Amino acid sequence: MIKLLTILLPLGLGAAISPTMLAATLLTLASKDRARLRTLVFLGGSGITLVVLGALALASGKGIRMELPKPSLISTIVDIILGGLLIYIGHRKIFKKPKDARLKVQSKTKIFAKPGLLASFGLGFVITVTDFSSLVLYLAAAKQSIDAGVSSTDKVTAMSMMAGFIMLPIIAPFLLTLIAPETAAFFLDKINIFIRKYSRYITAVICVIFGLFLVGKGLLQMYYGLL
Repeated sequence: MIKLLTILLPLGLGAAISPTMLAATLLTLASKDRARLRTLVFLGGSGITLVVLGALALASGKGIRMELPKPSLISTIVDIILGGLLIYIGHRKIFKKPKDARLKVQSKTKIFAKPGLLASFGLGFVITVTDFSSLVLYLAAAKQSIDAGVSSTDKVTAMSMMAGFIMLPIIAPFLLTLIAPETAAFFLDKINIFIRKYSRYITAVICVIFGLFLVGKGLLQMYYGLL
């Protein structure tokens, strides 16, 4: 389990610094109508989405291992595909000019224009499934949890930790507004500036390094016949 956690921690860091998720949280907290309650519902929408996706990923991996005579061949192919996606994400993070996170969020929230609780829940779902880099890192974490050969409890613990990292841009600002409402705006503004400036570089490095690891692992398994 400790070895698994050492792999998942950098993946969690890469998923935690999502400017899109943070921008959506700040916009929700800045609203005048039940801002904190809507933020909690937004968190719930994101959390339930991650639970469902994580459960499906773990169940699919377990099913493949049980039904196929050589499940490691499928595992190897999935490693290469996930690694390629991570390298692609890292490349885009570095070389593509980033869009303003607030504008991206506002474009996604047009269908949730009403400040209701159901709309906030839907926003949590939409932001989570469209935050492509965090989603791929989450699925990569599920794949590593399956390959680690740990107990079901440890897999759930590992995926819960990853989900917590992804939802950190919601949880941290919400708690900050509760603990220090008078100074929250100042600190959140500083955090937002830092993430907007440097998050893509941090995420890119993590994605490329881990992507190369997965691709290399898969190719070596195929080359040496470790199936």
